[in-house]
Amino acid sequence: MYLYRGKEIGNWKRLTATCLRIIETGSPEEISDIIPHIRVLRDESFFDPLVRHLQDSGKELKMMAALALGSLGDEKCVETLRKTYFTLKQEGYDEVIPLESALISALGEVPCPESVAVLTEILAGEASADQRTQRSRLAVEALGQLAQQGIPEAETELRRLLSQGRESLRGQIVAELSLAYWHRPGEIPDELLDQFFRLTGDQIDEVRTAARAALISLSQLGSDRAENLLFHLNEA
Repeated sequence: MYLYRGKEIGNWKRLTATCLRIIETGSPEEISDIIPHIRVLRDESFFDPLVRHLQDSGKELKMMAALALGSLGDEKCVETLRKTYFTLKQEGYDEVIPLESALISALGEVPCPESVAVLTEILAGEASADQRTQRSRLAVEALGQLAQQGIPEAETELRRLLSQGRESLRGQIVAELSLAYWHRPGEIPDELLDQFFRLTGDQIDEVRTAARAALISLSQLGSDRAENLLFHLNEA
């Protein structure tokens, strides 16, 4: 038995039909309510009406459609999300920031290398203005979600950004790389832990703090090497 807005809705088939009806005719708030169900059901029938919202609906429905598409977790959603994002930027869409944020967050829900490629493209096109920095932070967060889901290309991109990216993002990148190994601390590469150790002496306070926090958390989770590095750090 499944629930919708606290009421029993019946079996899997009935819940799917209810979600499809809401996607097709519901308000942004109603679609927001069913995103957890969409994430579980992941029914192919949801795809086309969500794409139509992205193409033809108002900005609130576009935002909910983007998040719902991400919840499907299907790699065929990636190109739609990418096209929508870059079309918005080309057209100078009014009040675009929340919708762009939804599209970026949705990419972090689709665990495939194609999502990483689009997020990398987004990051490459962002400068250092405040709003663009906000979008870049969202893109790094999305890469972190993908790394947590075991997408190696996401971790590779985060490590590249840590070495070559903007200073304003480095502390966040350290945190995302650490989070990627919270459920498997014994698998974290020694060279990444060594990099965290070196970054505890970074000139930027946010980076130093994030690197120390990464070693502490990974040590508490059972990484012997993180514990050893933390010991040497405290002895210094």
